Amino acid sequence: MEQNRDRFDRDLSEIFVPVACTCLVRGEWCRAKISKLNGNSSVLVELVDYGTEVFSNLSNVRPLLLKFGRIPPMALKCRVKDVYINDLNAKKVEEFRRIIDECNRLVRVELLTATEPYFINIFHPTLKDENIGKLFYTPVEDENHDLAKERRWLDHIRRQNSEDDDYFETNEESDYEVDYGVEHLYIRRFPRSPKPSHVGTDELFVGHIENSRLIYLQLGWMITRRKEIENSIAEQWCRLPKLPSKWLNMNTACAAHLGGSFYRASITRILADSIQMLLIDDGRHVFVDKLMADLRVLPSTDLYVEPPMVMVTSLDIDSEPFPHPSCTVLLRKILPAGTQVQFLPDKRHKRSPPRGKLFVVESSLDVERHLCQRLRETGVQLQCRELVPFQSDNPWLKYRSAPDTKFIHRLQCPSVLLRGKLELAPLESITTQGPNNDHQNS
Repeated sequence: MEQNRDRFDRDLSEIFVPVACTCLVRGEWCRAKISKLNGNSSVLVELVDYGTEVFSNLSNVRPLLLKFGRIPPMALKCRVKDVYINDLNAKKVEEFRRIIDECNRLVRVELLTATEPYFINIFHPTLKDENIGKLFYTPVEDENHDLAKERRWLDHIRRQNSEDDDYFETNEESDYEVDYGVEHLYIRRFPRSPKPSHVGTDELFVGHIENSRLIYLQLGWMITRRKEIENSIAEQWCRLPKLPSKWLNMNTACAAHLGGSFYRASITRILADSIQMLLIDDGRHVFVDKLMADLRVLPSTDLYVEPPMVMVTSLDIDSEPFPHPSCTVLLRKILPAGTQVQFLPDKRHKRSPPRGKLFVVESSLDVERHLCQRLRETGVQLQCRELVPFQSDNPWLKYRSAPDTKFIHRLQCPSVLLRGKLELAPLESITTQGPNNDHQNS
C-alpha cells in the first residue's frame, strides 16, 4: 500500500461514487471506495476490508493500484434475516454484541442471498442449530392486534371523509363521560403516531420543528381532534386521578397542566429533580419540576386512546453528525407553525421517520433548496467542527448575538411515536382531587 503515492488529478475528474481508492486512516493505508462527496475538500469512504465508513480529507485519498484491486473485499455487508431496524433499541444491540463477544467473535453463517447486503442466518459456532438471531426477531402479531389496526384505519377514513361527525355528536356523553363509581382501565402507554405515507399528503400543516431530522406535521382533522382532546381534559381535570408513583417511569402516558393549557403527554426522561415529557399531540419536549408536577392518568375512552395527533417527517438533506443550530433556526423561520405544506416521501429510503421533500403549498417553495440557498448566503459552514479562539478586542463581537448554549440535539424520533403500542391497566387505588386543587400549574 505504501506504493500508492499518486494523487488524484486536481480537476477532480477521477473522483466519483463509487470509485476504488486507498485512504490513509490512523497512519495506515486501507483499501476503500468513495461513498459520498462532501464538497471539494472531504469525502466519505467505505473501508472495504473492515466494513466501516469514515470521513477523510481529500488529500489522504489516493488511486488504487491495479494489483491491489484484484483481491476481493475482506468484509461483506450482511443482514440477519427477519430482523428489522425499527424493532431494535440500544438494549437489543448491546445484547447482540455481548453474544458475539461470548462466541469470541466466531460464528457460523448461512448465506441466503447472492447480492449485497447478504441476508444470513447466524448460528452459534459449537451448538448445533442454535440460531442466535432468533432473539431479535419481530414478535408475531396476534389476530386481535390486526383487527384493532383495521378498526383504527377505518376510523381514520371516516374522519377524512367527515362521515363520523354525527357519530361523535350523538355518542359524546356515552363514550367520553367517565363513571368513577366503578373500576376502569386507564392508559399506561399511547399507541404510535400514523405515518405520512399511510394517510396521504393533503392538508398537511407544520406543527413543530425540532430540526431537519424531526419535523412534526398535522392533518386538518388532527388539529380539530387535538382541540377536542385538550378541551375534554380541561373539563375532566378535577376528576382525573393523580399519576401513581409506581407509574412514574419511561413512556408512561399521562395528562399535564402547563401554562394554563392541558395536554396528553408521555414521560421520556426522569432526572433527579425534574421530569422530561413529550407533548404527543404537539411534538414538543418540556421539563417540569419533579416535586411540583401535577400529572394525571387518562381513562381509556375512545377520545383519549387516539394515536398522537402528529406525524414525524425528515428532510432529504445530507445529514451531518449533529443538526446545526443555525440550520434549525432558519428552518423554523421558513416554516412557522401552521404553514400548509406538501410532503413527498423518498421511496428509496426505508427508514423512520420517513425522509422526503417539503413544499410550501401557497408559494410552491422547495424548502430544502431554499434552506440551502439561505445557508450559503449567510456563510454558515455546516461541516465546521472547529472553534475560533475568543478575542476580547474583536470589534465584531458587539454585533454578534451570544451563542445558544442550551441548544439540544435531538437525533432520534421519540420511541412513543415510532414504536408505541396502546397499553391499558387498572389503578389499584384511585385518589381524585378536590375543588381546591383544581387547575394547579405544574
